[in-house]
Amino acid sequence: MREPNTVGSSEEGKIRLRQAMRERKLSEYGKIKYKEALEKGEFTQNNSGNKLTQEQLAKLANVSLDTVQRLLGTKHKDDPNRVARWAVENIVKVLGMEPTDIVDVKDWYPQQQLPLEFKPGFLTSSKKSIYMT
Repeated sequence: MREPNTVGSSEEGKIRLRQAMRERKLSEYGKIKYKEALEKGEFTQNNSGNKLTQEQLAKLANVSLDTVQRLLGTKHKDDPNRVARWAVENIVKVLGMEPTDIVDVKDWYPQQQLPLEFKPGFLTSSKKSIYMT
């Protein structure tokens, strides 16, 4: 069973995330954060060429390296690839993407489940059992 407020990346989302990192596609917010990190000496511009590393993305998005690795699917297969929704929001803010670019739409917007009493036939069967006893 999945934890509330957690989501997992889709296979297409992993590809999009890797591509955005490879091409260092940053939003205006991400560019500002990247420039600030360069000025503070937190990472150098030449250490990865034009590519954004997992460590850099984690730093810019204020999430753990483990979170980025889970979204990319590079953690151990035993580990669940689910992360907190806020972490996905931070990452897409840096990259100028939408959450559904990384996470399956059905996972990002889960359908609300109806309580049992609102499911078709529940009250009918409940009444029968109440009145039959």
